Formats: sequence, C-alpha cells, structure tokens
Amino acid sequence: MKKLIFIIVALVAILAIGVEVVTSMINETITKEALPETVYQDDTPFDSAHSALQDFFTPNSGEGDYSSIELFMNYMIYDSIKENINASYAPLGDCETDACQYIMTTSYATVDYAFAQLNDDDQIVLTISVKRFSYPTVETAVHLVFDMSVNEVDAGFTLTLNHARIADRIITTETLDRVMAYVDKEAIEASITYGELDLDAYTYTVSLLTLDIIDGVLSTHTAGYHADH
Repeated sequence: MKKLIFIIVALVAILAIGVEVVTSMINETITKEALPETVYQDDTPFDSAHSALQDFFTPNSGEGDYSSIELFMNYMIYDSIKENINASYAPLGDCETDACQYIMTTSYATVDYAFAQLNDDDQIVLTISVKRFSYPTVETAVHLVFDMSVNEVDAGFTLTLNHARIADRIITTETLDRVMAYVDKEAIEASITYGELDLDAYTYTVSLLTLDIIDGVLSTHTAGYHADH
C-alpha cells in the first residue's frame, strides 16, 4: 500500500513539473470534511469492514443501495493505512503532528487523505489528496474511478478501473502501465488488508465466501491492531 501511494505521489509530481506553467489546471483542494467521520472514530476498522460487507448481503438490505460497499471500502482503506503505512494517522483526532495529519510525506509530495465515495453512476471513486510544497507547488487530488460488479453467489463484488485523473486531467492507462512496470506489484497487492488487489487487471475483488474468516480471525487482527497502537 505504501509503495502504491508513493507511485501516485511520484506521478503527481512528474505531471506537475511537466505542466509547471499551467499548474492551475490540476489544482484541487480536498479538506478533512470529506472524510467519513464514522470510520475515523472506529478503533476496529477491520472488524467494521467485515460487518459492512455482511450488511450489504443481508436479505433486508435495500436493493440497489451500495452505501454499505462505500462504507466497507473506507474501513478497508483506513485499516490498510493504519496497518501498513502510518499507525499514527488520525486526521480527525486532536493530534496536530505531521504523523497524525498526513498519511505519508516524501521528497516529492505529501499525502493527507484517502477515501472512497459512491458517485451517481454507482461507481466507487477512490480519492487521494496530494500537496507539493516545493517548486512547482501544487495542491491536487488523484481520482481512481471504478466500475462495480456485484456477485450475489460469492457474496462479494469486483471493482474494475474505468479511468483515472488528476483533478480533471485524465491519466491514460498507458501512463499507469509504464509506472507500474517499475514496481513490485506483488508486494503492493499483499499490503491490502482485506480483499484481493490485481494491478495487472486494475481490479479489486472481495468475497465473504473466499475470505475464509473463522472464529478468532477478526479478534486476532484487532488484538494486533491494539497492541501496535
């Protein structure tokens, strides 16, 4: 996960440098008000992610209501950040240090927020807020827009990348492919705490049936989380 975010940050920096005369074209401000407050007040995001996915597939869930999947994605993102990138990350808390406020900081840029939203086309949009403080300065966001396919038989769903953009500027698949050719895809895929990320197909898949969650697995993960935090 950390390497994946670093790639996105580097891509933002490269594009910003390439269009330094017109950086206003990719300027976009994301504030902490966009973050799902319920998720960031939760001490057990892994357990809550599982519960949200279960809620979606319960018989009384509203047909065509994908809000539980949006909630699941945000819990999964938050859990992956806390487990594999920055255990101190708490942007909605009282802590004001950089470690609490930023997911990660590199020499290229700073990443402060990452979250998922459901758009009007029932697509999941993963937004990553990025700031670059050195010349050329820029404040922008990377948006990864995924089509969603629900599999009732497996009690799961698959997200497939439809397109990516920086602010309103499209990032072509060819550009993503060139960047991914230089990274350890397997290591990135393994850093996701819940579900399966495939960086060759640009998909994310999760299923309640294939997770093989048995008694004690969730509590073990949570116990490890509290021991580290």
